[in-house]
Amino acid sequence: HRLWKNELGPVSKEFREELWTRFQKASNKIHAKRQKHQKEINSLQNENSLEKEKVLEKMRELAEKPANSHNLWQNKIQIFNKLKDDFQKIRNIPKKRNKIFWNDFRTITKNFNNKKNKFYKDQKIDVKNNIEKKKGLIDNVKNIIKKGNYAQDSKKVIEIQNEWKKVGYIPRKISNSLWHEFRPLCNDFFNKLKTTKNPKLSNDGRNANKSDNEKQILKRKISELENESNQFENNLEYFTNSSSENPLVKDVSSKLTSINDKIVVLKKKLNKITKKEKAEVAKLTENEGEVETQEES
Repeated sequence: HRLWKNELGPVSKEFREELWTRFQKASNKIHAKRQKHQKEINSLQNENSLEKEKVLEKMRELAEKPANSHNLWQNKIQIFNKLKDDFQKIRNIPKKRNKIFWNDFRTITKNFNNKKNKFYKDQKIDVKNNIEKKKGLIDNVKNIIKKGNYAQDSKKVIEIQNEWKKVGYIPRKISNSLWHEFRPLCNDFFNKLKTTKNPKLSNDGRNANKSDNEKQILKRKISELENESNQFENNLEYFTNSSSENPLVKDVSSKLTSINDKIVVLKKKLNKITKKEKAEVAKLTENEGEVETQEES
């Protein structure tokens, strides 16, 4: 059009009308195709805009709905991040809408992150408080044991056990550590309560100590024999190509068999003592409000 209007010179009058008509037809075809193409673009951009609005709405719903646990938040974070990726993949939208979309996107994301961060900040405070609560319960049992009023304070210890179960979330590693401190104290209290009710649990206590000593001796002996067995097995490796009738091989094999037989006997004895102890503990703590033997999840 620029060349036609400004740069190309005039033509003869007899060709002027024909050339102009042809030029207009060609221009109109181009304009028609351009308009059709622009409509297609507009239609596609409108569809993309609608898709972005849908994604933003889903993000907004996630940001507004509260979550009250770590697992729920982790699930929400995973879904929210997927929606963010979906939003960014949708391109080719009207320029005038693009800025509005990005402003909404940033606002929703900021709102989501603020709530997520607040939850985990509050959870840290709650976890710290829960740890202090369980430490306080441990101290309470220790003080009760020091007082020695076992019959009078038995209900208090049972109440403390119930309070322990009600304390909120604590990371498993810390929870287990506190549990391994709390449980022996409660068991110690009820063992002493039994002793005060029946002076005969004194004898049982001495028997328990004797049993523990016997177990330690057995474990130590088993460990020594296992080390000796490993040594003999290592020695046999040097005779892999020797005949089994070799006197030295026969001697080492015989000693190894004897040691392993002793290990089996001692392990059976240790297992028998352990089973007996478990049966005695179960009988001892029956109907006494003893503490659970497994930490609540």
